[in-house]
Formats: sequence, structure tokens, C-alpha cells
Amino acid sequence: MPEAQPSPELNIPHSKHIVHVSIIDTTGHVGKIPVSAFMSPAIPGFEFLQAPCYSFLIKHDNPEAQSKYDHMLWDLGVRKDWENGPKVVVDRVKAGGFSIEVDKNVVDILRENGDDPEKVGGIIWSHYHWVSLFA
Repeated sequence: MPEAQPSPELNIPHSKHIVHVSIIDTTGHVGKIPVSAFMSPAIPGFEFLQAPCYSFLIKHDNPEAQSKYDHMLWDLGVRKDWENGPKVVVDRVKAGGFSIEVDKNVVDILRENGDDPEKVGGIIWSHYHWVSLFA
């Protein structure tokens, strides 16, 4: 087996324009998603998808130019009380036979890990259905 090589030196200059990105396991999982809704042709034995839902905390720390947008969230995952979302979306999920499991809301995960949800200045939605069901 070949030996692992050290990472190359990147020599990235210091900048005020960098962010720190953390992945958040939102504890949300959507299952029993028909593969046929996303791709074809069908692959025998691969009829359903299981999808974990992740969120990303993006932090920009520049004391010289602070902004309410210094902390942003990319998506929020599935809300814990997803069945209280818009009726049309909840009905579609139930009619489709999807399974949804969520242990915690992102706001609780942030608090548990020492981040202040009040510092989040905005949320970036990756695509529309997150807004209706997963917010």
C-alpha cells in the first residue's frame, strides 16, 4: 500500500475575507424517497433513497467591519415538528409514504454547541421546499 503524502503547502495569504464553515448534523433524516422521482432508468434493488439533512454555519469574523451577516446558516434541515408545516406539503409527504425522523431543531443544536442563535443574521435556502417544510 502506498504511503500517505503530507498535504501541500498552500501559502494562502492572510485576509479579512475568509469564513469558517461548520457542518451541522441536524438530526433530520428523510427516508423511503422513491429514486424514480430523481433519476432514471431504474436500477433494480435501488428503489428508495435515505437522505440525511445537513445545515452549515458560516462565520465571518472581521472586527474592523462587523455586520449582522457575520453569522449565516445554509439551510436548517427538517424542523422537529414537521407535521405542523403547511398542510399541502405535509399531506404530500404522507401520501408519498416518506419517513421523516428529527430529534432536534437547529436552534437547539447551536445552543448545545456554544453558538448563540441570536447572532445568526440570515438564512440561505438552498432550494424552495426547505422554506415550506424544513424551516
